[in-house]
Amino acid sequence: MSKTHRIIFAEKKDSPQPLNGVDILSLDFVNYSLLFDHTLDEKTLVDSLKKALSIYPYFSGRIKDIYSDCPIVTACDSGISFTTESYSEDILCFTSYDSHYLQRCHIKPESAFVDEDTPLLQLKLSKYCNGSIISFLFHHTLCDAQSFFRFLVNWGKLAREESPSIVSFDRRLIQERTEGNEHFPEENIPVVKVNQDFQPLEKVGSKRTFRISKNFIDSLVTSAKAKGIKDRIGLKHSLLKAFIWKLISLNYNSKDEARSILLVYDTRALLKIGRTYFGNAQVLQTFEFKQNVLLDVSIETIAEEILTSYYDLIENPSQLYREITYLNALIKAKTIREYDYEAFRLFAEGKAIAINDMHTQPIYDIDFGSGPAVWFEHLDRGKMNNYIEFFPAPEKNGDIILFTTLHEDDTTNFPKYFSAIDN
Repeated sequence: MSKTHRIIFAEKKDSPQPLNGVDILSLDFVNYSLLFDHTLDEKTLVDSLKKALSIYPYFSGRIKDIYSDCPIVTACDSGISFTTESYSEDILCFTSYDSHYLQRCHIKPESAFVDEDTPLLQLKLSKYCNGSIISFLFHHTLCDAQSFFRFLVNWGKLAREESPSIVSFDRRLIQERTEGNEHFPEENIPVVKVNQDFQPLEKVGSKRTFRISKNFIDSLVTSAKAKGIKDRIGLKHSLLKAFIWKLISLNYNSKDEARSILLVYDTRALLKIGRTYFGNAQVLQTFEFKQNVLLDVSIETIAEEILTSYYDLIENPSQLYREITYLNALIKAKTIREYDYEAFRLFAEGKAIAINDMHTQPIYDIDFGSGPAVWFEHLDRGKMNNYIEFFPAPEKNGDIILFTTLHEDDTTNFPKYFSAIDN
């Protein structure tokens, strides 16, 4: 049994918010699911969602004038899409990406491209005899994953009748932090004109999930410190990224070809807009080694380069300011859809491995009053080749769940070090 309806839960009429260049570069949907090993109370979910959408009215809004020089997102405009489904069966496996329980709850966007009637948030509640699955489809133009997970945490607090955290919606903050910079020439910015002949990588990656133990991650730090590497904030996960990059390089055939690693960073602190900022606040950094050099250089050397580059960005975020200033200029010139990050091109061509580190995200703090989720899944990760995501383990014990979409040759050596979760 399935029913779908569109509802405007929020009544508050907040003012439209301007969208900036960082928002407009992300014209895509994101599909997540949370799995619970118990039955969720639908009435509690709906009543608390009404309150949550009153705090987050832009989820029930719409994107307007997206190709103009003043794109905006409205609040409480036409509502969200909410579907419920009931099944008279048990969930036999909560962690397998390919299980039919997860595949059947995948939400297909109502429109391939966002238009002024596209719901920015679509939900599906799947109710089983022994558990529940909530799936979420949200439009990336509206917010990034960090903002979305904090929305879910606040929704859970409201379901438990607790006070939600503060939210900041002022999209002008990013522009205010970056405006006033002089106009920088296009060649100084890692944003390039789209080549109409560009063809994305046709080779489809396979989806694998692994668990990386805290003990293994700690062993990387212990080994690095024994070699004289200074232990500073960020070293642990820089070493892990370097280790994974080295693992992938072992089976890469083109020894003289450069293969890059693309890292995604949350830049709220760099932009001084605060953790409560609702929107997109990400920057990409690309590191490149020739394949034959990558095989010879140490994990510690790679990790130190990654970490030093990030500390340089913290101390002097001028490059970040230049990129955002330039992207905002493209909006004003109505040409932003003709451009793309050069890093995205390398990624799509298979010349870069993208790593999105979200191991600190509070996904297992999401509790609608009956206990937290037992598993999280990024349902549409299969559409992104050469992509790796770090997420916390549900036990919150320091382990990391590694979601990968890589060519199977790239993960040949992974099971030697990480536990495969492929049911």
